[in-house]
Amino acid sequence: MKNIELYEKNILSYKDMSNTVAYTKDANSLEYRATYSGCELKISLNPNTHIIDNAMVNECEHDLYKLGMMKAFCALIIGLPILEAQDHGVLRLENLLRDTVPHPIKGIIMPRNSCELFETPLHLIRDLYNQYSKEQNYYPLVNTYTPKEAQEWKSLPLNDREKIVFEKIKNFCMQHNIEEYEVKLIGELRVEFAADKEVYSSLAKLLFDMEKSIDKELGFSLEVMFTEKKDTNKKRQTRK
Repeated sequence: MKNIELYEKNILSYKDMSNTVAYTKDANSLEYRATYSGCELKISLNPNTHIIDNAMVNECEHDLYKLGMMKAFCALIIGLPILEAQDHGVLRLENLLRDTVPHPIKGIIMPRNSCELFETPLHLIRDLYNQYSKEQNYYPLVNTYTPKEAQEWKSLPLNDREKIVFEKIKNFCMQHNIEEYEVKLIGELRVEFAADKEVYSSLAKLLFDMEKSIDKELGFSLEVMFTEKKDTNKKRQTRK
């Protein structure tokens, strides 16, 4: 199975996990089921808030990897709005389950190009979202969901946010041998990262990986904006 070694340890850690919340359906909630590739996913959904109250793998074929992945996915989407679960649930799952070893994929890592196991939760949550949207005539134009971690982040003093961001990026740069750079917090959820693109030719992928790394540690995404920083020492050496 393609790239399973990147997820195997974490997937199998979820396979024997009992449901963190006993599956119950509130009187005001609606229940939806979807089946794909031997798995049935059942969710309970509040139509007033559009939030998933509960989720469980109702049945799953005898595949330990698929079972572990689906149990992890259920734990992850409980408490999320159905739109957020549909938009970013499987991206969150890939980030949660990926091991720290380098990924062999060049470019942007997405569930579909990383491991075929992610096709199952991706297909199921899209099916459930489509069922709910059609039944409730729910077609929001914008996803306005903000994780509670991001809300708490915004309430921190600016100095504290800067210290946290600078430390996270410093650690990331040390791991990736990036030495010459500058960082500036330019918004509540936006960071300006300056480096010499001639020195670091693979910056596009590194910056994406930086965002993923911060997301994994903080529980929400910070947008990293690149700006070019010329190496002034190199310019001086050129003039000599």
